[in-house]
Amino acid sequence: MENATSDRPMFKATCSKCNKETTVPFEPKPGREVYCQDCYKEIRNSKPRRY
Repeated sequence: MENATSDRPMFKATCSKCNKETTVPFEPKPGREVYCQDCYKEIRNSKPRRY
């Protein structure tokens, strides 16, 4: 199966946590935090799971 994001437009952004340049599949909005893949995984894994 092909990558589902292959034909989605990607937007440049700066990670709110580590300041690394990254690309995201949505247009970042002012005032909203954006995370690189590594920081997003770290943040997601640190939160308790909701069931």
